[in-house]
Amino acid sequence: MVPCNTNILASLSGVSTILFDLGGTLWSPFGTKTRDEVLESAIAGLIKDLKDTTGRDVSREDVEIGIVNLLFGLGRKNSGEYEPSLEDAALQEVDLQGVIGQFLSSERICLSEKKVSDLTDRFADSLSKYYLLYPETLTVLSTLKRRGYNIGIVSNTAMPLNVIDRYLAASGIINYIDFRVLSSEVGWRKPHKRIYKEALRVAHAEPREVVFIGDRVLEDAVGPSLLGMRPILVRREFSCDEGSCDEYHGLYVCSLEELI
Repeated sequence: MVPCNTNILASLSGVSTILFDLGGTLWSPFGTKTRDEVLESAIAGLIKDLKDTTGRDVSREDVEIGIVNLLFGLGRKNSGEYEPSLEDAALQEVDLQGVIGQFLSSERICLSEKKVSDLTDRFADSLSKYYLLYPETLTVLSTLKRRGYNIGIVSNTAMPLNVIDRYLAASGIINYIDFRVLSSEVGWRKPHKRIYKEALRVAHAEPREVVFIGDRVLEDAVGPSLLGMRPILVRREFSCDEGSCDEYHGLYVCSLEELI
């Protein structure tokens, strides 16, 4: 592997704003567990929750078909399958509460909007609670904040804002960021241009003033660069799509510590 660069931010002029991806960049979204382990636990919890709430039994297979496959984008395109487009309609984010509501309707389960919202919150929480901060995250964020950067998070997630905010607060990240832009709020996933433009709007920054830091080539490097931002890729051992890091020739770090 090519040695990583160091002190990159100091070498870039005119930077006022730093945008960070979240999962795979500031924290490991599933912590010490695998994605499948977390998903199995969340599905089991949802089935039990439905039983406790409605008295009805639903099958794991039905939950997978009606909720999980939609949530995790069964058939969703990835960076190895198509040329990047900032206006691809396939990048529309999933409405988790809407998906769960549709599933309940298909099962002929009638709940109030409040109960569907609570059910969604608990399911989202069970998918989110195993996150694990990378060791250097808070030190790096606090250092960059002291240096006067405007810091934001731009993340793809179907999880509701209140759930993500809960863990941004619990982790301590919330203390060092000025704003967060989530695909669940914008309605579009990276690399769709709308989520980047929303981040620029909230940051009150021009693209040339922004550095975008993340672990995925398409969403965190190609997309931002097409809008004029300067990307830095985090090349952790497990973070790159197969072959995609080898095709990336821009700025990168192996650890967030190398930003400072």
